Amino acid sequence: MQINELEKKLNYKFKNLDLLKISITHSSYKSKFLNEANYNYERLEFLGDRVLGLILADYFFNLYPNAREGELNHYYQNFANQNTLANYAQKIGLSNFIKIQKGDNLENNKSILSDIVESIIASIFIDSGFLNSKKFVIDEIINSSIAPRPKKHAKSILQEICLDRYKCLPKYSLINNGWFKEERIIAESLIAFKRAGCNGIITYFAPYIAKVINQVKE
Repeated sequence: MQINELEKKLNYKFKNLDLLKISITHSSYKSKFLNEANYNYERLEFLGDRVLGLILADYFFNLYPNAREGELNHYYQNFANQNTLANYAQKIGLSNFIKIQKGDNLENNKSILSDIVESIIASIFIDSGFLNSKKFVIDEIINSSIAPRPKKHAKSILQEICLDRYKCLPKYSLINNGWFKEERIIAESLIAFKRAGCNGIITYFAPYIAKVINQVKE
């Protein structure tokens, strides 16, 4: 297939088309026109893996300002994995454009497909910088992915409500009453209600934090 068709599927127009050609060339591909040992996607894949990591970290860090490290890592792992990248590659029919030795079929080879997606990310990064590579990842991979869309953690939503409405963060306390094998978590949200000059305290158990959010919204 023509390389221009791939550009259309990627929704990105390259300034240096050679970058895209290298990013879809497997090391097994032999051509009398290709004598350079590094004319394959492997080096770009190395860079693309790091660029993708930075893009995802930056994106979720800013999207969820109150999320803790564990939550951010969960969102990150939803998209920085082989299945998500390979699913995107299969969606656009990337295997039809990959240059590889005759006889090989990469349609279901998730490892190579995901590697080449990362090499394409790197080629866009080199071609026009971080912002365009970030736009590509967000628009083409995150927003069109069949991976579960990350949802804001209930605690993050509560914190945002508190900051917006009451200009303060909820305070939490951990209590172990010895009744259960694992610690029982009780969170106390201390909110200064601006209703008739009264103060209110909402106490909730962590598993039912959504109920508290509904109370606060009322």
